Amino acid sequence: MPEDTPPNLSLIGAVIIGRNEGDRLIACIGSVRKVIERVVYVDSGSTDGSVDRARAAGAVSVALKGGRFSAARGRQEGLDVLQHEAPGAEFVQFIDGDCLLREGFVESALAYLQANPRAAAVTGRRREEGTTFYSRLIDIDWDIPPGPVGYVGGDSLWRISAIRQAGGWASELIAGEEPDLCFRLRDKAWVFHRLPEEMTLHDIRMSSFGQYWRRSTRAGHAYMEVGWRRRHGSGRAWLRMVLSICIYGLALPLAFVASAIWFWPAGIVVGVLYLRLAFSMYRRCRKTGRTSGLSLAYALFTTVCKAAGVIGISKYLLGRLSGSRARIIEYRTDIPTNSPADARLSDSIGGVPPPP
Repeated sequence: MPEDTPPNLSLIGAVIIGRNEGDRLIACIGSVRKVIERVVYVDSGSTDGSVDRARAAGAVSVALKGGRFSAARGRQEGLDVLQHEAPGAEFVQFIDGDCLLREGFVESALAYLQANPRAAAVTGRRREEGTTFYSRLIDIDWDIPPGPVGYVGGDSLWRISAIRQAGGWASELIAGEEPDLCFRLRDKAWVFHRLPEEMTLHDIRMSSFGQYWRRSTRAGHAYMEVGWRRRHGSGRAWLRMVLSICIYGLALPLAFVASAIWFWPAGIVVGVLYLRLAFSMYRRCRKTGRTSGLSLAYALFTTVCKAAGVIGISKYLLGRLSGSRARIIEYRTDIPTNSPADARLSDSIGGVPPPP
């Protein structure tokens, strides 16, 4: 496509997923409809009238019925509805209901996809809108350098034909569904790209260390499950991440306890290894312009939460041994613990924090 030719936005539809997002959902729909006319909203058991409010805001509303809710299921059913409503659509903008679409991203992403026929999806900079401690901490995870990437997250513009070629979203996954789909596509020679433009404004709604810990637990589960599912292809790199989590979250703590009992000098070696890990993350944050205090907090929290990742890995392994599917590991306090899983699960690149 010539550079001076404006992108044809009629080729795009949008799928929004959510649960109990309230006014944020209506703002999300409004931000999307400024650019994209055909919008499908998929709801997972909201009790705040989201389905009717989304319909009134101009979206085709779909309420999931029965079965296990998941972000992947919401996106897949939303895509199916979109293709029924707009069979000529070639691209789909996925976005979570707690996000606002930033102006200019869709046009840039569509132009990139049309100029690069082997690109399956394009993402951009997701940014946290809050200024609280945890919002600033989570925003570091979103700050991925632009350029080629191994996978994209839930807020991305996708080529529909690529999704179909890969067999669609894996609805049974409770987290990590975007990397799972991307790994399958990478094995078919598709590529992914991150643009420098801002893409979405996100509202993490996190206010406690317990929520941060549960988010890290879910990340460990995702690394293990997706890594194991894709171990014969592009996803095998995630098994190395699982090994790292187990070393820092389990093996080294046990070694430290053992050294304190039998041979204390070994504890110094363990401490040095932890300091090396924390310093590497601290330095990375400082290079992005973060303050020394926030960089130190990110390094410490990420290091400590390696243990939470071990819990997530254990949950997956115990589930495989028992033959049962894991329940959603939810960090949001406004989701009842006895409710079905939330469809708006993907709160980072790939649904899990990117590896440090």
